[in-house]
Amino acid sequence: MRFYPLGYTTNTFKATDSDGNSSTCSFNIFVYDVEKPVITCQPLVTVYTSSNSCSAIATYSPPTATDNCGYSAIERLFGLPSGAFFPVGQSTVRFRATDSHNNTNDCGTVIRVRDTITPTIICPLNITSATNINSCTALVGFFTTIDI
Repeated sequence: MRFYPLGYTTNTFKATDSDGNSSTCSFNIFVYDVEKPVITCQPLVTVYTSSNSCSAIATYSPPTATDNCGYSAIERLFGLPSGAFFPVGQSTVRFRATDSHNNTNDCGTVIRVRDTITPTIICPLNITSATNINSCTALVGFFTTIDI
């Protein structure tokens, strides 16, 4: 037993008997990489809106990747780039690491944009109303205005 590097390795053997007769044989060993790269994303970024805005700029750290057999490239699959305006709520940015042997692994960063604007409500002025005929209640209508 011995360790072989990635790729093809040709092994050739020769057998010789005591009379000098010999024979050879060869075979190849092919070693390939099946291990996915390890990718690490910043798990959660929380930012807050400023006044009169329904979005906020979110900055997140780029993911990092390592691999047992060398280089890993990282690409953003979907979601907004770091430094972009993200809408109120929760958004996910997804990344993929690909090693030099096309093994892949994904991770994501969740961007949470919190609304800091207090809702406003406008109530009508005080209402005075007489009871309905033959009743101890009054049917009163009114409207409120809500700005969220």
